[in-house]
Amino acid sequence: WLPPGSGGTVAPAVLEWTAASVEPACIRFESEVHGLSLHGSLVVAQSSNGDLRVIRRSDLKQITSMKVKDASCFDICSEVFVVVGTFAPARLFAYDLSTSTPKVRHQLRLDPLCSVIAVSARDTETCLCCLAREDTPGALEILILDCSEALRVVSRHSAAGFAPLG
Repeated sequence: WLPPGSGGTVAPAVLEWTAASVEPACIRFESEVHGLSLHGSLVVAQSSNGDLRVIRRSDLKQITSMKVKDASCFDICSEVFVVVGTFAPARLFAYDLSTSTPKVRHQLRLDPLCSVIAVSARDTETCLCCLAREDTPGALEILILDCSEALRVVSRHSAAGFAPLG
């Protein structure tokens, strides 16, 4: 193997590295990838048509897949479940990945005039969720959720004073 445009010569250090490296891994999707999350042993990818695929990192084998209507975002909460947020009306779903066919373990209906725009699992018991109001541009709300027994809102905070970093 020679890099394109190398003219047939490659430095010895590059040859050593190339011989020791494996071919790049490739995961194919039927449509554009909208979101990707890496966990210790899992990769979860969301395509633009709402499909979520859970893939084992060690051998890139697909563990499961599911289609979530109006899925907007997701995060891996543990090896056991993934939390998925939706566009308006805002809902959160916790899918159990321990079975061969993913089942909704918990569901939480939120404000019908909001969309879930971000989900972040902090640990196996706490999840953060960001809601955007459909009727008021720029109006954001942060929810802190307990996801240990069910999806339960612990507190709500207006994000009106927050500014993006960068």
